Amino acid sequence: MTDEKNHRKIVGRRLQGRRDREGWSREQVAEMTGYSLDTIRKVEEGSFNVPVDVLGRIADIYGCDIYFMKKPTNK
Repeated sequence: MTDEKNHRKIVGRRLQGRRDREGWSREQVAEMTGYSLDTIRKVEEGSFNVPVDVLGRIADIYGCDIYFMKKPTNK
């Protein structure tokens, strides 16, 4: 798996986990964000390169920020 696909999968799993913790369905998230159910599904599955504005809107609904963290180094 390429790094790009791996990153999309990681982001998608984290978003799905957050949605699950909130107790929301994909349909509810689609309604809250104004994006289609198919878009929410694709984001969570990591099956497409999500535009940052879509990711930002989803993060807003979840009450989250988008930020970058330095990866830990393996020693």
